[in-house]
Amino acid sequence: MNKFSINEIKEFTSAQIIGKGPFQLITSVVINSKEVIQGSLFVALEGENSDGHRWVKEAFIKGAAAALISKKYQTKLTEEINLTNRALLVVEDPLKALQQFATRHVERFNNINRVGITGSCGKSTTKEMSASILAQMGKTVKTPGNFNSQIGLPLALLQVSSDHQFGVFEMGVDHVGEMDKMIKMWQADVALITNIGLSHIGKMGSVQQIAKEKGKLFHTGVKGAYITENSAWSTFIKERSEAKVKQFGTVTTKGISEIKYLGLDGWSFKYYQKPIHIKGVGKHNLTNALAAITIANHFGSEPEQVKEGLENYSNLKGRSDITSGDITVVEDWYNASFDATKAIIETVGSVNWQNNKVAILGSMKELGEYSSFSHKLIAKYLVENNFNQVLLYGKEMQESASYLRSNGFDRNLFYTSEFYQLQKEAEKRVRKGDLVLLKGSRSMAMESLLPLLRSKM
Repeated sequence: MNKFSINEIKEFTSAQIIGKGPFQLITSVVINSKEVIQGSLFVALEGENSDGHRWVKEAFIKGAAAALISKKYQTKLTEEINLTNRALLVVEDPLKALQQFATRHVERFNNINRVGITGSCGKSTTKEMSASILAQMGKTVKTPGNFNSQIGLPLALLQVSSDHQFGVFEMGVDHVGEMDKMIKMWQADVALITNIGLSHIGKMGSVQQIAKEKGKLFHTGVKGAYITENSAWSTFIKERSEAKVKQFGTVTTKGISEIKYLGLDGWSFKYYQKPIHIKGVGKHNLTNALAAITIANHFGSEPEQVKEGLENYSNLKGRSDITSGDITVVEDWYNASFDATKAIIETVGSVNWQNNKVAILGSMKELGEYSSFSHKLIAKYLVENNFNQVLLYGKEMQESASYLRSNGFDRNLFYTSEFYQLQKEAEKRVRKGDLVLLKGSRSMAMESLLPLLRSKM
């Protein structure tokens, strides 16, 4: 993490400083008081369920050097907190100030090659693969974890420093107008859309609106704009983009040959005759790898650098990890859009397996009026892909359960809205030799089943 003086932050955000110096250098920027360490800047954000201003005092007790706060809380917090050698940075809107802070920070580094990635799913894996290849070419900074929202992106951008040659950042959007804010912070030289699907359709309203919003990533200054070759929205996005949009994929990515599907062992292929093996399971992960190759190729990568990067990238936890033992678990629990859930169901369905295949699925969230239809469609895919046991969890999954029962899939089906009941049933039904798919939206916390499943390994 870079270090910032209080006066630098004042300059970047136009904040008023309240406190008595000398002030400490800021060594980290956090929005969660639990993550505060000595020297942190705590940014107090007002959310739907919580207000960070309630935790400012606690942040200072834990060692924060400063807090970025809203002007309306200035009087109250000034009275409550001893501001000797510590500062309150007062602004009208802490979130806008955080975004302005990040924008002004990265503006100082004109030489970094900027990559921006968006899409309904596959952003994080594509980012990890791309960054791993680019790291073979020069010092690379990337989005940590899943920091891809209008809150996460500025926190991620504060990592950028003068010695970075490449910056690879996810730019996720879940409502109209959010991409405009993203682009103000990070104007990508190379922009890539992994896919257009139903993610966040509950907030966006339609797939067309999703495509329009994500398509904004292809802004006027983009030097390389890429979208997957099988996207039904390619023409729609190209017609609205001032950038020249190109495609990537098994047909259009140059140098790709001899693609072989290896089931749970991933994929092998050749890139300009250089043999490459990737561990990511499913066709979606092959597409992610081709996206990463496309990005790296734009910057003049060599086949050996591509091979080294793809074969040594580390996937983020909960994204199609394979854990093997007496049972084998496909850990895809980090999140669950409709498109990602469909993809992993089809992937597991295509695997030859002697024993039972068990799907343990939690609800897919943020689908709005499409929720009922999407959950019924997922049930259809479960039937088509020959799962022997299906355990469903969450209010929305009741639609999937109803569809399965009406189609004769009843004896090997379990549905509940209570986690403890899901746990009991999984204990009973999952047996030695089974292949288990674990998937659900973030709020369903499907990883909570892992201790039980691992105890069976």
